[in-house]
Amino acid sequence: MADAEKVTPSNETSGSEDATQPEERLDTKPNQSPVDGRWAVVVVIVIFVARTVLTSQIVAMSVLIGKWEGQLGFPASQLAWSYSIITCLRYCAGPIAGAVNRNLGCRPLVFIGGVLAFVSLICLSFSTKLWHIILCSVVLGTSFGLVDQGCVFAVGIYFDRWHGLANGFAFSGASVGVMVGPLLTTILVNIFTWRVAVRIFAGMVTHFFVAAMVIRPLSSWMDDNCQKTSDTQVARRCSVATVSRVVSIREETQFAPQPQVQKHDDMQQSACTQDQTASKPYTPVETFCRFIKALFDLTGLNLLFKSPTVVLLCVTVFFFGCGYFPTYAYLTRYAIASGIGELQASYIFTISGVCTLVVRLSHGFLLDYGVVSPTMLFGITATLAFAGNFIIALFTPFAAFATFGVIFGFGAGTALALVPPVTKSVTSREELPTVFGLQAFFQGIGQVICVYVQGVIYDSTGSYSACFYLTGASLFAAGVCCFALQVLTKVFQRKKTNKEIFIVGKA
Repeated sequence: MADAEKVTPSNETSGSEDATQPEERLDTKPNQSPVDGRWAVVVVIVIFVARTVLTSQIVAMSVLIGKWEGQLGFPASQLAWSYSIITCLRYCAGPIAGAVNRNLGCRPLVFIGGVLAFVSLICLSFSTKLWHIILCSVVLGTSFGLVDQGCVFAVGIYFDRWHGLANGFAFSGASVGVMVGPLLTTILVNIFTWRVAVRIFAGMVTHFFVAAMVIRPLSSWMDDNCQKTSDTQVARRCSVATVSRVVSIREETQFAPQPQVQKHDDMQQSACTQDQTASKPYTPVETFCRFIKALFDLTGLNLLFKSPTVVLLCVTVFFFGCGYFPTYAYLTRYAIASGIGELQASYIFTISGVCTLVVRLSHGFLLDYGVVSPTMLFGITATLAFAGNFIIALFTPFAAFATFGVIFGFGAGTALALVPPVTKSVTSREELPTVFGLQAFFQGIGQVICVYVQGVIYDSTGSYSACFYLTGASLFAAGVCCFALQVLTKVFQRKKTNKEIFIVGKA
C-alpha cells in the first residue's frame, strides 16, 4: 500500500504536467513540425540545385541558337524566338501553376513540370525543323514555369521564421546557373554534339523528380504526429494551419475540422442546383459569362477586382519585369558598340552574377531579424538598379559598365529574390498560392512587352541609350509602387485592427 501511495501521486503529477505543458512536450520531440526544421533544410538544398539546373538550361539556349544557325541553317532572328518563348512562359505559366497547386499541391506541380521538361528536351534533341524547336520551346518554357513556381511555394510552406534567408539561398541557385550554364553548354557541345548535349540536359532535369519526392506534403507530417499522441491539445496543434502560415488551401480545407453547419449549406446548395437544372437552359451570352467567371476563379484573376494590394503588387512586378530582364537583352551589343571587346563584355555578366550571388545569400538576415521589411528593401534595391541603368546610358567606358555590373547585381539581383517575401507579406494565407501565380504572370508580361518596345526604340533611334533609359525608368517605377504598397498594406492593417478593437469593445 505504501508503494502504491508513492506511485499514485507521482503518476498524477506526471499526468498533470503532461496536460498543462503540451507545448514543451511538443518542442522536445524531434521532427514534430517540419517548418524551419531539419527536413526544411533538406528541402531548400534540393530547391537550390533545382533552380541551378533550371536556370542553366535557360541560358544554355543562347549558346544552342548559334549552333542551330550554323548546322541547321535557320536564321538567328527566328531562332531567337525559342529563347524568348522559354523565358516568357517561365513566368506567364504562373496562373496555371497556381491552379494546379491549389488542387493538387506543390509536389505534383514539380513532378508534372519535370516530366514535361524531360520529354521536351528529348524531343528537342531530334529536331530538324524550325517549328520543332519552337514547339519544344513552348513545352519547355511551360514546364520550367511549373517547376519554378513549385519551388517558390515549397520554400514558403517549409519556412516561416527563416523564410527570408531560405528564399535568398534558393534564389542564389539561379545565379550559379547563370555563371555555369553557358560554360557547361560550350564544353559539352565541343566534346560531343549539340544533340548529345541536349540529351545530357534531359538527364539533368530528372533532378526535378528528386525535388518532388523531397517536398513532402505537410499533411503527412500532421498525420504522423497525430497518430503518436492522444493529447487533445497536442492534436489540436496538429493542423496544417498551425504548422505553417502559408500552407495550401487544399491541405488546410482537407484536414481542418469542418463545422456542422456545412451539411445544411450543402443541402441548400444541392437544392439550388436542382432548381437551376430544372429551369430553362442558359443563353449563349450567359454561358460565356459563366465560363469567363469560372476561368477567372481558376486562375485567380478575380482577385484583381477584390484586393487593391494585389493589384498594386501586380503593377509593381510588371514594372520590375519591364526593367530587369530586358536590361540584359541589349547589354552585350551595347557594350561592343561602345568600343568594349567581347571578352570584357562577358566580364560585365560575371561581375553582376557574383554580386547577385553574394547579396542573395546575405540579404535574408535583414528580413529574418526584422531590420527592414521586404517591401521597403525591394523599393530601395529597385531604385538602386535604376541608378545602374542610367550610369551606362550616360557613360560608355568599361569602368562605367563594371560599376553598372556591381550596382545592378546588388540592386536588381536582390529585388528579384524579394518578390516572394513581398508577396507573402502583403497577402493572406488563403490567397497566397493564387497571388504567387498572378505576380509571376504579370512579371512575364512586362518582360515580353518591354523587349518588343526596346526593339522598336532602337530601330527608330539607332541608339542603345534610349533602351536603358526605358528599363531604368521601369525599375524606378517598380520601386515607387513598392513603397506605395507598403503604405497601403499598413493602412489596411490599421483599419483591420481598429475594427477588431471596436468589435471587442462593443461585445
